[in-house]
Amino acid sequence: MKPFKEKTFKMVETGMMLVALWWGVVLALPAHTFANPVYGAMSHLMPEKVWSALCIVIGLTIGIGMFLQQKLVQTIGLLASIGFWIFVAVALWLGDHFTTGTSYAVWAVLASWLYIHLIKEGDG
Repeated sequence: MKPFKEKTFKMVETGMMLVALWWGVVLALPAHTFANPVYGAMSHLMPEKVWSALCIVIGLTIGIGMFLQQKLVQTIGLLASIGFWIFVAVALWLGDHFTTGTSYAVWAVLASWLYIHLIKEGDG
């Protein structure tokens, strides 16, 4: 049973990494995503390119921690991810109460689940 559980956690962690990197790439494109009023709370805090860099750093931190199997790096990546996705969900909700942006809180829940699993496994 343990190999299946490990594969499941790695798949979820890989998904978290890819979503963060995807957001980083999308926000780095010259499409001006923050021109949409839904992103108003985020655009008032930092420019789109800074959000892009933050997403890429979070994604790379998760990926490096996974690849090197370093619990401290994984912990940093997951905790940053939890905070980031909670903020995104709240910011999008503030921008438009009828948006599906609050669904990004699911990524925070998944990151929390991975973090709890990492801590339960040992010295994380």
